[in-house]
Amino acid sequence: MRWFGIGLGGAGGAIIDRTYDTFTGEAPSAMVDAVVFNTSVSDQAKLQVLKDRFYLFGRFGGAGVGARWKDSMKAMLEPESKELFMRAVTERGVANSTAVVLSAALGGGTGSGSMPVVADYVREILSEGGPPTQPIVSVGVLPFKFPKESMRFAYNSVIAMANMLGRVDSLILLDNETAREIVLRDEPGLSDEQVLDRINSLVGRCMVAMSAADVEPLRGGYKTTFDSQDLKSILRFFEASLTVLCYMKARVESVGGSLEFLTEAALREGCLAEVRAGTALKAALVVRGPEEYLNVDAVFEAKRLLSEKIAGVDVREGLAVAPGSKYFEIAILLVEPELVRLPSLLKEARLYYEVHEEELTKMEDTPREEFESYVQAVERHLLTAAEAREEAESAPSS
Repeated sequence: MRWFGIGLGGAGGAIIDRTYDTFTGEAPSAMVDAVVFNTSVSDQAKLQVLKDRFYLFGRFGGAGVGARWKDSMKAMLEPESKELFMRAVTERGVANSTAVVLSAALGGGTGSGSMPVVADYVREILSEGGPPTQPIVSVGVLPFKFPKESMRFAYNSVIAMANMLGRVDSLILLDNETAREIVLRDEPGLSDEQVLDRINSLVGRCMVAMSAADVEPLRGGYKTTFDSQDLKSILRFFEASLTVLCYMKARVESVGGSLEFLTEAALREGCLAEVRAGTALKAALVVRGPEEYLNVDAVFEAKRLLSEKIAGVDVREGLAVAPGSKYFEIAILLVEPELVRLPSLLKEARLYYEVHEEELTKMEDTPREEFESYVQAVERHLLTAAEAREEAESAPSS
């Protein structure tokens, strides 16, 4: 896969910045380019490698929009913002990519409001002659739980999720709460800033592993690639899938000849959001490691294990070579697993609206009917997934 990355807002920009840096160091040919769009100029200084690909949009004097997602959406819809965006990504080669990733914090303002508009713009660019062949995915960061972050962030997250359904192939959900626990388990004592940086690195490593199976596949008699069309096929569900990344890394000597242990560990300890992994409808499994230790039969055994663990019946695999590495890496995409956090997020969003209805109606221009339509869109999606899960679980095994 050859990715094009688009970061939106402070958190979304940081994820794409770190991901681009990871690709550059490990699989440079797998990322065409990346850009960051923001309403706050101060976030540019926080970027490590994409400072020269930072674009300010909206008439906010560079001060940002805070948590006001609708202000960001309106700003990105303005003709001058669209022109700036279309020119920037076209010049940077988005049409030369085989997959596009958008990233944003769902609970903030800039990213959550602009991401659905940007998704439409990307589809417009890639749709010449028909629907895009490239998968378009978004990485959406769920907020920390109340009271660490305001319930406003839960409210924004539900709206952002609803707005992305039907606009991308998949919304990959990353839960800051769960990812933080994973990082601190391996490196206790990190500062909050260091934790967020490590979380962004985890996303980057997952994407590198997934992409490497297309860029540097294991050669042999079997199909070992996992390319953009494999990705698009595995992600396809209803109007868009909700997906979770799982990642695990271990030294070659500690794994031995079996990858089943590492696969189980990724499902149990490496998912970047809290899920019931066994409820996933589909999955992808990519193994990356030194060529002399990669074993096709071991990967097939890991795939068999994953197939038995999930509710669905479709698992795609890929094998990627990491020259000179002393580690095995496993990246798993779980498609439509039951996400533990979502019911409480919906309740918090509703509670926030109940308390602030007058303010949100007058100052944000979000009347009750509009808000309820967002909640119902997410609930409808979860119900459709639950029904598909029941059908898959009741189907006779072959």
